[in-house]
Amino acid sequence: MDKNSYTLYTWQFLASLFVIIACVIVVVLQVIFSGSVNAPTAILLTVIFVVWYFFSTIVVEKQRHERLNALAIEMRADNVTLEARIAERTQDLFRSKTHTDAIIESLTLGLVEYQGNNTVVRVNKAAEEMLGIKRNDVVGKQILQADMAVHNLSSLGEVTFFTSTEAMPKQKQGNPYEATVDEITITYPAERTLQVITLRLPNEATGEGGFIKLLRDITREKLVERSKSNFITVAAHQLRTPLSAIRWAINLILADTSRLTQDESNILKSGASATEQVINLINDLLDVSQIEEGKFGYEFAQGDLATVIKKSVAPFEKKAQEKGVTFNLSVPSSATPATFDEKKVGTIIQNLLANAVTYTGANGHVNINLEYGDRFATVTIADTGAGIPADEIMRLFTKFFRSKKALQLETSGSGLGLYIAKNIVERHGGRITLESEEGKGTIVSFTLPLRKEDIPEE
Repeated sequence: MDKNSYTLYTWQFLASLFVIIACVIVVVLQVIFSGSVNAPTAILLTVIFVVWYFFSTIVVEKQRHERLNALAIEMRADNVTLEARIAERTQDLFRSKTHTDAIIESLTLGLVEYQGNNTVVRVNKAAEEMLGIKRNDVVGKQILQADMAVHNLSSLGEVTFFTSTEAMPKQKQGNPYEATVDEITITYPAERTLQVITLRLPNEATGEGGFIKLLRDITREKLVERSKSNFITVAAHQLRTPLSAIRWAINLILADTSRLTQDESNILKSGASATEQVINLINDLLDVSQIEEGKFGYEFAQGDLATVIKKSVAPFEKKAQEKGVTFNLSVPSSATPATFDEKKVGTIIQNLLANAVTYTGANGHVNINLEYGDRFATVTIADTGAGIPADEIMRLFTKFFRSKKALQLETSGSGLGLYIAKNIVERHGGRITLESEEGKGTIVSFTLPLRKEDIPEE
């Protein structure tokens, strides 16, 4: 009952009560003056009350009916407005969906969307062409590992199961929906190398935590990279042999400086240094070439990381002393066995120390620290050098990149040291991180597994 209806019924009750009281007063007065209530008076009072009640009921019901009609009209108007808004919103959603579908369909990247149980939800045109499938055949289908053996589904099966949507790189923390990037080679409908980006969807999006795979055809890029790598390999080998001979000849002459003037000795020393820099660059280029071709052979064995660190520090002590840079080495007194490639880990530490010593000025410090955890060992190299601008940190582990600060302080350098270090660390199943503040220094940390089973298979 609404407020207005309640008011009408209240008015009817009060009016009826007033009539009853008036009738009672009349009866009481007649009794006082006449001693009794005669029949006509009783009949008249009854008729008055009945007529009044009937009349008031009609008035109340009429007013209530009018109010209900008004409410009905108002509700119909509201309903029309609501229907118009729903229709408008539905059109907006439809237009938005159509727009989104058009964008997805026009992507040069292939896109395959799955539910959590590997049921295909969506496939765009680019994915159809890359994987040799038809969306009508696979949308709504649950992809099983057995489908990898089915000719026309083999590539879709490989894309689906090549990476686990649950597995993140070891030690990765933070956003659980962070994308993972992998590369695979498929043979159907043609041999292609695909970059597969796997992105997990929040539970709210699909109801059961689905995922999306974005596919990028990098076949041509790989061919170009392979051609460049082959050229670098051949050129580096052809250059290294004569440069090594030149270095040997210069060092042989410098072995006896008694017959040289000071100027001649300085020129030869400068030539030896330049030759050494070029040979180091060639060695870096060869390492990068082998890494990209998957031929950067590893020999994993148990060893003592502290010993490797001490050996790697030794060649830099003289240069650090000449620059007035202090080395602080902190390693555990008791050795903990770890599984790693001693030569490759030595390369990591040498590359990091070379940067630390080169870009740390006089009276600076370079701290080398080794700590053991339950499964991983952590090596940290911190310096008080020039530091790196914040907008350049993300690019430091890419090939040939050198920060503006590094170019100002040291013109020589290949920009390959951190790239090589990162690849070696990740091949061990570890992780490398870098923090830096311009003008205050840089901290580089990397982890290495202690147990062989934590090293990923090649």
